[in-house]
Amino acid sequence: MMRVIKGLGQKVKKKPNLTLIGLVAVCSLSYQLLIQTPRYESISRVVIKSSGNESASVEGMPIPQLGMDQGRSDALLVRDYLLGSDFSNQLNEEMDLKKHYQVDNLDYITTLKSDADDMEFYEYMQERVTAEYDDYAGVLELAAQAFTAQMAEDIAEFQILKAQEFINNVNQKITSSQILSALEELNRTMLSLDIAKRDLAKFQEATNTLDIASDAQSSIETVARLEGELASLKTMHGLKSKYLTENTFELKSISDNIVVLEAQIESERSKISAFKPDSLNARSHRYDELMVHLEVAKVAYQNALFSYELLHKEVHSTLKHLIVVQTPIIDERQRYPEVLKNLATHVGIAGILLFILAFIRASLRESKD
Repeated sequence: MMRVIKGLGQKVKKKPNLTLIGLVAVCSLSYQLLIQTPRYESISRVVIKSSGNESASVEGMPIPQLGMDQGRSDALLVRDYLLGSDFSNQLNEEMDLKKHYQVDNLDYITTLKSDADDMEFYEYMQERVTAEYDDYAGVLELAAQAFTAQMAEDIAEFQILKAQEFINNVNQKITSSQILSALEELNRTMLSLDIAKRDLAKFQEATNTLDIASDAQSSIETVARLEGELASLKTMHGLKSKYLTENTFELKSISDNIVVLEAQIESERSKISAFKPDSLNARSHRYDELMVHLEVAKVAYQNALFSYELLHKEVHSTLKHLIVVQTPIIDERQRYPEVLKNLATHVGIAGILLFILAFIRASLRESKD
């Protein structure tokens, strides 16, 4: 036994660098295989798309789509949300992740400290729950690491759930901020149109007429007809007065009819006269005024309705949708630690450090010589 130890000692003296590299390799393997807590990973991939990929149009009028790279910016917003402290706190409240990551063993490197505060927990979560955007594929990759495969899947599903809620909140803000004002304007013009219709109906009911222009024409025709009858009666009265006395019954009857016709003509003329407040001209002016108000209200309502439909279609084309390209699954394979990769890294770093150290020693020897 002593000979073996002496033999090893001589080999160490002859090749100290290889011995150190071997020691690093043994330590690395021992830590990864015996101490480090195994981790499982669940990966999902999502894409954020808008409803309208092409330009929308209303009655042949195109609506330009602003922002050629809108999908990327939406995905980056979701990524930043999933990497934020609020999301980490929600994860902890939902799944008690602090307790899950605080494993009571000798692994003080990959586990969370038992007395970790919120900031330390957030920094730790940055390494365990990630979200990365692939510019080439346009896909947001979500990854969750945990000490059990089930927990990793649960975290990944929670990521997708909260990403969908975030997109829904964005859509709600878009619709509430833009459509609400247009809807208020549409309701206001609709109310104005109803008021204009009611005012016109009240006026027509009060004046017992539906069309002032028609009533005016009717009054003019009546006056013309009565004046024709009056002229005939006056002509007849003049002819008969040449051979009949005024006291005769026939002439008295004609005279009475002339008086009646003159009164009727005066009454009809008063209807179309502009000098009395309740005259036909005054009513016609008021009727025209109400009709103008009604037409203006109709045009305002039609414009507001068109603007609302236009905006509704434009907003619909900008609504976001989260599409799950790859759903998270339970992967029973241990993903971490990556033993061979870590071993190669540790050995490589040790070799580089030894090379630098040997170079420094050689330089010092040359300077002494």
